[in-house]
Amino acid sequence: ISFHQTLENEDCRYSSIVNIYYQKGRLLPTNKYLDIRIHLLGPVEVLINGRLLEIKSRKAKSLLAILALNANKLVSTSRLIQELWPSEDEAKSKNACHATISRLRRILEKNNGNIIKTYADGYCLSIRSDGIDSYSFETGFYNVETLREKNPNKARLAAESALTLWQGHAFDGVDSCPVLEAERTHLQEQRINLQIILASLLIKERKYVEANRWLVPLIKTHFEWEKVHGLYMISLYGQGRQLEALEHYRNLVKRLREEFGLQPLEEISQIHSKILVHDMRVLDFNTLLESNNPYKIL
Repeated sequence: ISFHQTLENEDCRYSSIVNIYYQKGRLLPTNKYLDIRIHLLGPVEVLINGRLLEIKSRKAKSLLAILALNANKLVSTSRLIQELWPSEDEAKSKNACHATISRLRRILEKNNGNIIKTYADGYCLSIRSDGIDSYSFETGFYNVETLREKNPNKARLAAESALTLWQGHAFDGVDSCPVLEAERTHLQEQRINLQIILASLLIKERKYVEANRWLVPLIKTHFEWEKVHGLYMISLYGQGRQLEALEHYRNLVKRLREEFGLQPLEEISQIHSKILVHDMRVLDFNTLLESNNPYKIL
């Protein structure tokens, strides 16, 4: 008879999930590891050994996402209820929580994914952290920040790799709740920051066309990130498109004044001044390119 057992210590830190076979009264590990992947950077999904599990309930996906964000940590039943059933009475909300956990566990266990551990006061998702795409993304972001000064080429490759993890809007297909909304905002800002860093690294390598592929969509959808405009002006100038760079600055000044009552940041104005007089040093305008400040207007 084949079944799976999660090996973990008492504080619910992850230890490998392995196949176990019962033979002559003994448990024998086969060393065949399950490959479990949880996707949060797009539709919330679970894949086990490459197979996509069918989870129809939006509430179950929300619960899974909360457990995944706290992987290998105890999440109390009261916290889950507060996030997902805040308006229900205590008895009804507890029943709903337990029922959703049971439904989710059945789907996982049907595919040998015994990764939800029950405690007296809550639940724990026991899984390798690098099997969760949001964790891998944030690890990649940290690596880029570490590498960008000493090894820009590796930093660029790490940024490109981390950004490929995104498959849409974070936590797509879940019921909204405060913790997921807050985490969605955080992850989205990290994504934009990483796109900006990648564009900066490409500009340093004089890869202006590639940089624009990241900058143009950001300008259209996230106008408030002022650093994007400075980088875009530098990229245009690097391609010999001085007039377009100057026109972009004029449009930026107009929109900032009319919509926000603001003037461009000093760094952006300096970029404009250098482009205006064909000062080639603008292509190495390190104050803007290397700053960690994203210059978000609002």
